[in-house]
Formats: sequence, structure tokens, C-alpha cells
Amino acid sequence: MAATFPSFKNMCGNDAQITAGIASIHKRGAKLALDIHLVLNAIAVRWAQTGDCRVPITQINHLLEDGTLTGVRKNAIKAWVEGKLGLRYVEDGDTAGSLYAPRGMKSGKHLDLKDCGNTKWDHYTPEKAYKPIDDPVALVQNLIKKLSNDQTKLGEKSKVSAAMVSAMNDAVTSMKAAPDAVAEKLAA
Repeated sequence: MAATFPSFKNMCGNDAQITAGIASIHKRGAKLALDIHLVLNAIAVRWAQTGDCRVPITQINHLLEDGTLTGVRKNAIKAWVEGKLGLRYVEDGDTAGSLYAPRGMKSGKHLDLKDCGNTKWDHYTPEKAYKPIDDPVALVQNLIKKLSNDQTKLGEKSKVSAAMVSAMNDAVTSMKAAPDAVAEKLAA
């Protein structure tokens, strides 16, 4: 019989139970990653068998539905789907984010099933390491540009107001002054 996940109460008072909980998470996480890999490969095989891209597209869209697979690197799955299956994501319009098969790939004849099987989705694109913010002022200024651009392009339909942009510009002014204010306080 498989070990059960320790209860919260048991973990709170026992380091060994916490360690057992972590081991359980690791084991189930590896199993989930493998299960996703097997499903993706089964979709690829079935597509190659039938020559019809509609069902695989529906299945992958279903796998990646909003609100599902929380805690899983969905962008890594999407990158694998694009790289290994050749499917693409609609970028604009009402169907943005859904998949389609580009011309010449609808039949699935392009699929390299051996390569799909040998390349696990969770190893296809490694998780990006945290990158610290080098220049917070530049980051906020880029945000201001995006807000202003949204306001300019959408006009009254924009959710960005002139007051928001003004407040952000005031924030940049304060941020630029902050290093000087800190230096003055240290000198005093």
C-alpha cells in the first residue's frame, strides 16, 4: 500500500513528517510530468495515425484550459507543442491563445514521433532563473510608455487614464530623487 501524504497537524510537530511530505510531492510531481509527457505523445501518435489535426488541437487546448494544471509550467508545454508538433498559437482576435496547424502540417506527416518521445516537455525549455531588476526607474518608464501607448491607440476605450500616466510620471520623479535623499540622510 502506498504511503499517504502526512496531515498538516502531523507535519507541524515533526520534521520527519515534513520530509515525508516533501518526498511525496517530488514523487507525485515526477509522475505528473511523466503523465503529461505520455498524453502529449499519445496525441502525437494519434494525429499521425488519423492524419487529422482537429482532434489533437482540441485535446491540447483542453489540456491547457484556463484554471487547470495549476502549479505546472504551462509555457513549457506550449513551447514543446510548438517545437515538436509544429502547432502555432493564434496571437490576435477572438481566438487568441488557441492552437492551429499551419498549412502543410495539418496531416501530421511531419511529426517525428521518436523525437517527440525522446524529448520531455519539462526538459524542452528549462525554467528561467530569476533575473533581478537592474534599473527600477527604466522598468517603470517602460510601463509608462505602454500605458501611454494603450491610451493613444484605444482612446476612450482604454482603461488607462491621463491621471494614471501622470501619477506614474510623478512616481518616476520620486524614484530618481530617492537615491539622493538616502545619501543626504546617511551624511547627516
